[in-house]
Amino acid sequence: MKGKLHLLLIRAFFGSLLGGGIGTAYGQLQFERAWQQVQTDPRSVQGDPGSYLCLMGDAPLVWGMLGGLIGVVTGASVSAGCLILRRKKF
Repeated sequence: MKGKLHLLLIRAFFGSLLGGGIGTAYGQLQFERAWQQVQTDPRSVQGDPGSYLCLMGDAPLVWGMLGGLIGVVTGASVSAGCLILRRKKF
């Protein structure tokens, strides 16, 4: 039982790392697009371009946290599903 719990925790940990990395990369991509949009045509942004960039500057952090949480859930559920399928013989 102890080994199965460790396996579950390890997969949840690696799921959080992978999800957090992917989320951070996606957030950085969003920020780069916003930066490019403000540089090429500042009037295309509704409102203040500075506050828009400030808001988009938080995108890597927010998407990284969301990706990490989803990665934990995905890693733990895949691990639990594998353990359940191992017990049943088809």
